[in-house]
Amino acid sequence: MDFCGNHALTADPRVPLARSWMGKSCAGCSNNAATEAARGSQATNWPLAEIIGRGYALAAFYSGDVDS
Repeated sequence: MDFCGNHALTADPRVPLARSWMGKSCAGCSNNAATEAARGSQATNWPLAEIIGRGYALAAFYSGDVDS
């Protein structure tokens, strides 16, 4: 579970921006909404290439998509 949207985990433009309410602590968010500036803002916390390279899978979801 992540707290700033899946778009924050990677700079990949194929990952859609979260449409739910975003907290003030989420980098790149304005007026409690995700913006393109938020894309990849938490990528250093989620080493996706290393996770996949080691043969693991990752399922991530934004907490606001479950409890908004």
